[in-house]
Amino acid sequence: MCGRTFAGLGREERDMSLREFEIVFEKIKANLLVIGFWNLGEPLLNEALFEMVQLASREKIFSIVLTNGTLLDKKKSQKVIESGLDYLGLSIDGASKASYNKYRLGGNFEKVVENISFIVQEKKKRRSLTPFIEIVFLVMKDNESEIAAMVQLAKRLGVDKLNLKKVSFNSVDEFVNISEFLPANPLFVHPIHANNHGKLKNHCVAPWFQATINADGNLTPCCGGLTTAMGNIFVDGFSEIWNGARFKEFRKTMNKDIDAIESCRLCPERNYDTDIFLNMKL
Repeated sequence: MCGRTFAGLGREERDMSLREFEIVFEKIKANLLVIGFWNLGEPLLNEALFEMVQLASREKIFSIVLTNGTLLDKKKSQKVIESGLDYLGLSIDGASKASYNKYRLGGNFEKVVENISFIVQEKKKRRSLTPFIEIVFLVMKDNESEIAAMVQLAKRLGVDKLNLKKVSFNSVDEFVNISEFLPANPLFVHPIHANNHGKLKNHCVAPWFQATINADGNLTPCCGGLTTAMGNIFVDGFSEIWNGARFKEFRKTMNKDIDAIESCRLCPERNYDTDIFLNMKL
C-alpha cells in the first residue's frame, strides 16, 4: 500500500486520505496477511499513516513501514509504538555524515541517528515488543568501506537487525553510469549487474500473491509495475480486479515470456538463489 506518491511516471503527487484508505481497507482486509505502507514515496509525510496502521493492527494484520527516518521525531516515534506497527525498516546508507550525504541529498545524518536512538529507547521504556526495528544499509561503491562501522553503529543504537542490501537497478537509464555505484566486493553486487543474467529466473510468483495499491487507487501487480495498472480500487472491487481479464492476461504473458514485460526485465526479485538482503548478526 502506498500512502503517498510523488509527481512523475505519469502520476500526480498526492496522499491517500484516511477516508480513502478506510474504503480500500474494507475491500482488501479479508485477503490480507501483511500490509506494507510504502512504495515510491516517504510514508511519514502522510499525516494519516498511524491511523491507517491502527486499523491494520485491530484486524491482526502484520504491518510494515519502510522510511528514511528523517521525519521520525519524538512525537512520531511515540505514535509508531502506540499505533501497533509490527515492523519498522530504516534506510540509512552511510555510517558517517560524508557517505550518508553523498547518497541522501538534503538528508541529515545526525538527525536520523538521533531519531533511531530515540525510538529504540522509547520502545524499551514502554517495554514494547513492537515494532521490530531494522536498519537497511544499501551497499554501494562509496560506502562499502563502512560496513564494519555500520555494524558498530547498529549495535550502539540497539536495533533488532541490520541488513546489508545489494544494490540493483531495475531499469536502464542512459544518464546513469551503473559502475559508479557498484561495490568492488562481488558479494554485494546483485547478479543482474554481474554479467550472469542466465541466473535470472524466467518466472515470478508476485502477481499471484501480492499487489501494490498506489495513493491514486491504481492497483499494480507489484512495486515494479509502475505503469501497469490492473484497475482502480477506488472504483472496482478487489476480487473484480484480481480475477479480471487484464490481470489474467498479465499473468499469462508473464508465464509465456517474462522479458516481454518491460518492468520485469531487470527486476532483482527474479533471482531467488541469492537473497537481496544479507543478514548480519549483531
